[in-house]
Amino acid sequence: MPAAPGKPAVFNFLPDNSRVSNSERYSAESGLGQTYLANSFQATFNVDGDIIEGLVIPAANKNTAAQILNAYRALFAKNGRLLDPLSNLGEDNFTAEDRYLGRAVAFRIDRFVVVFNGYKDRQHLIDLATLADQRILGTIRKQLVTADAEK
Repeated sequence: MPAAPGKPAVFNFLPDNSRVSNSERYSAESGLGQTYLANSFQATFNVDGDIIEGLVIPAANKNTAAQILNAYRALFAKNGRLLDPLSNLGEDNFTAEDRYLGRAVAFRIDRFVVVFNGYKDRQHLIDLATLADQRILGTIRKQLVTADAEK
């Protein structure tokens, strides 16, 4: 099968800052080693030498997205520890850490689940998550304005 002519638009939800060139990929089987994070669009980031994996899952609906986020949260609740959620990040979010899984910041906006995972500075994960949140909200706002203009 020939290569697709461009990258899927969902990659625009992930920040361009610190994204490793040509690291974008799609996984139908799993994300970050978890099968419930399958069908995810993934990219690698290098923030001051800290390698971070990011992914976006466009779920079928809000309920499915909430289930995916809750499954990932439960993994850290069982094996690691949950940290305080972040204010003003998505409709639901959590931060967590585990000595094997590393640190994670994950959130949901509507039907999209976004996860950033790394092993060093937690603030780098928070910064990338905040940028992704702003990009998604900006895209959604543009679509709403376009839909209103077409009415």
